[in-house]
Amino acid sequence: ELLGADPKDFAGIRVIYDDGKHSVKSSGKVRTISGFAGSERSEPIWDDYVAYYGAGWLDTFVSAAIDGTGPFEGEADGVRKQGVQKGIQNQTMIAWAIHELVAALKKAEDGNFDPEKGAPHNWDEFWAFYHGVSPSSGPFGTADKRGGNFGTGTAVNDAILAQTIVGRDALVNGDVVAARAASDEIIRQIQITYIQASIRYASKMSSDLAGG
Repeated sequence: ELLGADPKDFAGIRVIYDDGKHSVKSSGKVRTISGFAGSERSEPIWDDYVAYYGAGWLDTFVSAAIDGTGPFEGEADGVRKQGVQKGIQNQTMIAWAIHELVAALKKAEDGNFDPEKGAPHNWDEFWAFYHGVSPSSGPFGTADKRGGNFGTGTAVNDAILAQTIVGRDALVNGDVVAARAASDEIIRQIQITYIQASIRYASKMSSDLAGG
């Protein structure tokens, strides 16, 4: 809502980014997007990005867009808005959703299948962070948009939801092998969305440059 306002309330966006608002853990601690973006951890996929971009790369990108600094210094509000939206929806939330898959599998390998605090719990949180509070607010929304661009419709999200259910049932039944296979397929489907996005925006840039 703040990003849709005119003028953009970047100070208000900064407060929600840093302090959170609606997502409260059972301990009473409020989850924050900056916490997701700045979390230090060592995990497959995540480590590759840290090695390439450096520690704190996600928070650095989103914070620069919010504050109008770094690559966003002097840029119009609409450009900063895109940086905030894409940095959160298609980078931070994807990274955290994948983190939940990794955490679920680690707990499963340790034999922790407790529904409330073990592997099934983290697996469930994957879907919560991937889908978001509404179909348009999380990476789920991006997948459907790119599916619309490429004529693949809801195929990616349909496959991810199906594999999320398969993996959940596997973890409830203590089947680590089946859960890992489901996780691998989920990651493959996520990649499809962002391959589509890369092709789409590379094409837009090429056509705009060709048009001067």
